[in-house]
Amino acid sequence: MTGSYWAIGLAVTAPVETLEAATLQALKRMNIAVKAREQTEGGLKITAEAGDGDIDIELDRLTRQTARIRVDATVKWVFKDRVTASEIITQTARALDDQARLARALQPSATWTAAPRTPGARAIIPAAINVEPVSAAVKAR
Repeated sequence: MTGSYWAIGLAVTAPVETLEAATLQALKRMNIAVKAREQTEGGLKITAEAGDGDIDIELDRLTRQTARIRVDATVKWVFKDRVTASEIITQTARALDDQARLARALQPSATWTAAPRTPGARAIIPAAINVEPVSAAVKAR
């Protein structure tokens, strides 16, 4: 893209590789054809096409866990299409949320333990929580 004007951008707490996957998922969801993908010095550039418009997307690695997406949608090489650019950002953010939700769903849940019902035994609690038995508090009085 020539010049320094960008229609819209967003920084996210995710590696650039995760942002790339979410961006490609968003473009697919929107039925926008990806024409080219190329590595850049700071990340990745995606070129796409929708109707009579060209879309340039740059994904920049800011840190290992932070990336920026910038979208420039142009209609007939002249007019900036902020609506399309905004929707690509919105759909990319939605895809990132979907990825995070799926990752949480695939993680094993907390381990539950059960102690025998004897004096001083702990109740059924998540193993990660350290709770004193009620009987210990009563004895302390």
